[in-house]
Amino acid sequence: MLNHRGASIGIFDVGCISYIRCLSEQDPSMIARFPYVWISRLDSDRSITNELSSFSALAQYEREVIQRKDRKIIVSGPTVVKAALADNFFNGFDEIWCFQRVPPEELPQSVYIAARQWLKSPNYIGNPGGLTLEQIVEWMKRSGSVVGLADGDCLNYVAQDASYAHELEDNVLSLHDLG
Repeated sequence: MLNHRGASIGIFDVGCISYIRCLSEQDPSMIARFPYVWISRLDSDRSITNELSSFSALAQYEREVIQRKDRKIIVSGPTVVKAALADNFFNGFDEIWCFQRVPPEELPQSVYIAARQWLKSPNYIGNPGGLTLEQIVEWMKRSGSVVGLADGDCLNYVAQDASYAHELEDNVLSLHDLG
């Protein structure tokens, strides 16, 4: 785990196809504790609200959508866990941001946390026009985001709460022990 300007950053690779789904199975409270979860990427797609009906697993939770913003949706943590467990909704290359309150500002389109390079260089920018780690941490502070989780080849996270980061690490490392 790396500490950068008060945020904990980490990357795990323990052989799980979807870390968000595996984490939901291992310890549902890690995501379910948050009343607001912004699903910002599904299978690498940032335009999920336009495609909502094509995601049959999430379409059945349509009535549980709290808010739609800028091609992203906000649902509760328990809804995320339910979709992950019942419908294998998260299958890798997904990204979620967890909040204790409704986010007061938009998630920048250029936020991208699925990059191993951050541990080597906090000034790394994941996409052209993207944000540096410092800019992402500043956005998290302004918006009240507690944690961002992205998976694909591994689990990448940025957490404002160090105790949550330690708990997350314990849970992810125990996934390796189960495998």
